[in-house]
Amino acid sequence: MNTEAVKLALTSLAFVTAATSAHAGGPAAADAEPELAAPAAALASNSIWSGFWIGASMGSGSSAYDIGAHITDVDTGDMLGGLDLPDLGGKGGLIGAEIGWGHEFGNGWVAGAQLDYTSPQIKADAALNLGPTGTISTTFRPKFVASGLLRLGYVVNDSTMIYGLAGESYSTFHGDAEAGYGPDLATATYGFGAFGTTIGAGIETRLGEMTSLKLEYRATDFGDVGLIAGPISDTAQFDAAMATSSQSVRATLALHF
Repeated sequence: MNTEAVKLALTSLAFVTAATSAHAGGPAAADAEPELAAPAAALASNSIWSGFWIGASMGSGSSAYDIGAHITDVDTGDMLGGLDLPDLGGKGGLIGAEIGWGHEFGNGWVAGAQLDYTSPQIKADAALNLGPTGTISTTFRPKFVASGLLRLGYVVNDSTMIYGLAGESYSTFHGDAEAGYGPDLATATYGFGAFGTTIGAGIETRLGEMTSLKLEYRATDFGDVGLIAGPISDTAQFDAAMATSSQSVRATLALHF
């Protein structure tokens, strides 16, 4: 057999084999290409309930003041006049800021804690004429409320959590009082602080990858506080005390980290 003919036949066979292999491997190689994960699925699995958050709040509130004020005779102890106003109320707006941390346990439950500061604009006024010789009047409002709260929530779906909260709040109060008896008149400006127990509940809904909106109700009971005690003349003593509580509804826009 001619040597050149053999070489040509072998070369042709090798070319055909290589071309056939490349054609057979083309679809298989294409099928082996990895698929990219859908962005929507990645966002849905990215929970915002674990980690830190900061928030800004706006809302409205009301306060109930049970104020008692009395003028007594220094010598006999007899009450010369008095003012008892149960549930004297005030209403107004509020703004606030908060910082908190939460942890999602993986079974739907989320626990956390937060600190917040609220500036309320709630004022109450009261006045009473005690016949021709006596008057009592007072103006009263909280200046700020600082709270430390624990929160327990349950995630009802991928974007919504319901929760309850409880903790302690501290508030400073400012007031002006005036008491008159006959020709004598006493005025006073006073301020004091009081601790109270706060409870509440709310719902939080995810707005975006790192943001959420909370709607929340709170109630705080500050208990009984003595306001003023002192003489207004040589024969008359003035005393005032108060029990107060407050309620609020607020919306908070939160940024999660």
